[in-house]
Order: sequence, then structure tokens, then C-alpha cells
Amino acid sequence: MNWDHHVVLRRRFWQWQAGMLMFVVGNVANFVARGQAKAFSATMVVNKSVQVPAVHNAPLCIDADMTICVSCCAAFASQSLLTGLGSVQFVSNLLFVVLVLKEKVPLRCILATFLIVAGNVLLVVFGSKTSPKYTVSQLAALYRQDSMAAYMIMAYGGVVPLAFTLYLYGQQTKRLMPTRTFALWSKALPVLYALFSSILGAHAVLFATSLCIIIVDLIEGSDVFTQWYTYLVVIGIIGMSIFWVGQLDRGLLLFPAVVIVPMLEIQWVLFIMVSGGLYFGDFEIFSKLQLAMFGVGVFVLLLGIFCLIPDAGPEAPALEEALRAAGFGRDEAD
Repeated sequence: MNWDHHVVLRRRFWQWQAGMLMFVVGNVANFVARGQAKAFSATMVVNKSVQVPAVHNAPLCIDADMTICVSCCAAFASQSLLTGLGSVQFVSNLLFVVLVLKEKVPLRCILATFLIVAGNVLLVVFGSKTSPKYTVSQLAALYRQDSMAAYMIMAYGGVVPLAFTLYLYGQQTKRLMPTRTFALWSKALPVLYALFSSILGAHAVLFATSLCIIIVDLIEGSDVFTQWYTYLVVIGIIGMSIFWVGQLDRGLLLFPAVVIVPMLEIQWVLFIMVSGGLYFGDFEIFSKLQLAMFGVGVFVLLLGIFCLIPDAGPEAPALEEALRAAGFGRDEAD
């Protein structure tokens, strides 16, 4: 990227701190709201004589408000820095299991939590604290960068159609396969499903970050409504978000929540970081030390999420309960 065409802003210390704080609080509040709504729903099913309290919609209001809060964070901190912080929801899930459900958390989950926290610390310390200021036309032009163009071609011209084709093939033919081949395909299908879903879902975050920049440009007096890219961003956010939520919901019907949720989260986080870092040029302004340690942080973070994927064993019920308490998966009462 030619930085001569952009104004590179070093965010004030309080700005990127505020963005991080808003992002973490928003994710945790969303988790709490979903958990409260889930618990209230279960109570009403078990005891139909319980009267509906006047504030029963409060969790939904909190959920909506905090979603807006999370979306606004892109105006304060870079996308590559914020993305990893979304994994705090897994730490919240485990705390919910311990403090509310009074379940015993296995050692594997404690190790995973430590890795997630350590990965987030590395991302915060070595992540980008700068952000270029763009106009709408410059945002559209960023897709013509060599690195971003190569990513788009590989992701949308190669990985997405290939993963989707293999997934359809496996779903349609796995029951006709020998036992060993069937077992391999059963493990590969969640990975393939999460792969093409996460690449498309990650682009919704890229559009959302662009929209925050466009809104700032609008506030500063630019006529953003005459630019075609403004409308593409709005349509892209709506379309990609609906697709991502639909894929998550469908994935929970097709696969166990303890498998598909971490799998989707791992790949979603990875592709958000890669696409955001390439599109906004975060990686180009990293020093060699920053780039290396940021990569280590991403690896440690994803390893922590991976450790939450249980084998068939005693950990599965606790993790399943944690994900269900956070609003993932299906309960018999639903």
C-alpha cells in the first residue's frame, strides 16, 4: 500500500483502550443477556405458573444495545486488534459453568482458558495502534492492492467453492462409504462447513469496519451517498450477516455444538484477522518483531479455542452445557 495517499493516524492511548474495553464489555454483556434469556425460558417451561416479569425483555434490550456497542468499536481500534478479543466469550462460558451451574470444569478447559488469555495479551501488546483515515473511494480502491486481490482470488475463487463442493459430496455420499472412510468424512465435514462459512462471515466484519469509517467521513462533511461503495457496504453487511447467522444456526442442527461452535470461531477469527490485516494494511506497518509476536499470539489464541473441542468423553457434557447456556445449540425445552 502506498501510504502517501492516506493520512495515517496514531490513535491516542485512550482511544484504542476505549475501543478494546467497549468490545470486551459488549461481548460479555451479550453472553450474559443470552444466558439470562435462556435461563428464564427454561424456568417458564418447567413452571408454567410463574408470572412473566415486567422486565423480561431486558436481556434482549441489553443484547441489542451491546451489539451496537461492539459494532462501533471499529472507530476506536483496528480490526486485527479487536478480533481476538471476541474469544473472551469462551472464558465467560466457562465462568458461567463454574459460578452459576456449579459444574466441575476439567483441566483441559482451564488450559484452554489460559491459552486464550495469553493469546489476547500478545495481540494487545503487539497489535496495531495506528489506523489510516480513508475516504469512501479509497476504501473501494483498497481491493486493488496486490495482497488483497490475491486473498480475494484464493478465498472466493478457490477455497470457498472447493470446500463447499467437498462438503456437499461428503454429505451426500458418506452413508455409502466404508466404516473407516465414513469416520474420516464425519470429522472433515465440520471443518469444511466452517471453512466456507467463516470466509464469507468474516467479510461481514470487514464491511462493518468500513461502514464505521464511512460514518466518520460523513460526520466530517463528506458526501458519502454519491459513492456506489457506500451502498455496497450496507448491502454487504446485511447479506453476509444473514448468511453467517443462518450458517451458525444450521451448523448447530447438523453437528454437536461443542464441535461446530469452536470450529466456526477459530476459522472466523483467523479470516477476520487475515482479511482485515491485508485490506487495511496493518501487516505492512508492523515491524518484524511485531509481525512475529502477533503471529504467535494468533496461534496461541486459536490453540486455546481448539483445546475446547472435546473428544467423546467426560468433558463433552460440561462444554455442551456451557455453550447451551450461552445460547448456542438446541435444548429439549426449546
